Amino acid sequence: GTLMSLTWQLLDDPYKNRLIWQTLNYHHEKPQVQSIARSQLTEVAKAVGLDQLTAPEQLYHRPATVLLEIETYNGTDRSRIKKVTPASGVASSNPVATEPAAIPQDETPW
Repeated sequence: GTLMSLTWQLLDDPYKNRLIWQTLNYHHEKPQVQSIARSQLTEVAKAVGLDQLTAPEQLYHRPATVLLEIETYNGTDRSRIKKVTPASGVASSNPVATEPAAIPQDETPW
């Protein structure tokens, strides 16, 4: 498969500046895995105001609100991004898309 790894930096207290990672397996031999990753990537693009993602650099330094949940994996707690939505109270030069971002169905989403 082919992965895209996103790093989110939390901006609000009490966890300000903490980093959270999200890995999206957008090209995978199992269609369900690929579909989930592409759906998550569409959610991220929409949350940061993009109606079409053509390069990963378009996601850099764009605020969004992430909903985290704690899950236990092999006896260890870890954070998992459950949902990504537009940042509240942040002015953006790009309006939030009303439709999901278009992601090409080839090898890469850009």
